[in-house]
Amino acid sequence: TAAGLVLLVFAAVPALLGAAAAALHPELARADAALPALLIGSLPAWLGALGVAALFSAEVSSADAVLFMLSTSFSRDLYHRFFRPGASDSEVLRAARLAAVAGGFAAVVIAVLAKSVIGSLEVFYSVLGVSLFVPLVAGLHRIPIPGSIVLAGAAVGTAVFGFVPGESGLPRSLLGIAASAVVVCLARLLPRPERRGKDWGGGWRSRPGSG
Repeated sequence: TAAGLVLLVFAAVPALLGAAAAALHPELARADAALPALLIGSLPAWLGALGVAALFSAEVSSADAVLFMLSTSFSRDLYHRFFRPGASDSEVLRAARLAAVAGGFAAVVIAVLAKSVIGSLEVFYSVLGVSLFVPLVAGLHRIPIPGSIVLAGAAVGTAVFGFVPGESGLPRSLLGIAASAVVVCLARLLPRPERRGKDWGGGWRSRPGSG
């Protein structure tokens, strides 16, 4: 509870900084420059420089954490679990290093091609929500869904989000979540297959009369 209250207070800080930047620097053309402009143009030089250094260190720390997460997930959860279950520690470490290099290179490419930081975050969290919302809701309600259906729903939802034009009238993320839910619901209506395995969760029920 205490941690939640502290996070709630901290959540107001970025909004207050944005409001201060909008009031003190209304001429800014890009919202990405709000915090640097506030630190450099509205604070004493020594305090602004300290704030910029803190901001830069926070960004580097976040990038380091993301690269570590990507390399670990790739090497342990994908490479070692599915592709090379018998891989040695040195091989897993090599895969993690390659994943870190590839992730860093991809980050540089995205940073060059992206129009803004806010736009990149919108795409990232939209894809995250489209791909994980339906499986998360199903998991919270203990609805058994085969792993293959989960992947299919996530793939269809992400494809809808990526290919539907932005002028379609409805938010693309909402359309992607709806498409993912349709795939899962249609799969739930199908009869249970003959085979019995862990992939089907032990709770996949067929309709009456489906055999």
